[in-house]
Amino acid sequence: MFELKNKAIFLADAHENEQRDGFLRFLLALKEAKIECEQLILMGDIFDLLVGEISATHHFAKPYIELLEGLSTRIEIIYLEGNHDFNLSKFFKQVKVIPIQK
Repeated sequence: MFELKNKAIFLADAHENEQRDGFLRFLLALKEAKIECEQLILMGDIFDLLVGEISATHHFAKPYIELLEGLSTRIEIIYLEGNHDFNLSKFFKQVKVIPIQK
């Protein structure tokens, strides 16, 4: 499916929402090179809810999607869908999305 790199960061179950912004702070630290890695593997449930077909879930996630796409120009980002975030391939052009079915 994908090959692990030496400097990989794994992240799961952030459940980011209006009351939690730890994932956003993490992404900003990556953007500012305060945290360095070659590969970021998001292992599902990064958002409390983000579903491709449910447009009400898209607005909150838009800045995150933009950050992830921007970061993916210098970091390999792999997003393994979870049961709170799925059907995500429509959002990402650079981030490699692994569907929940796999």
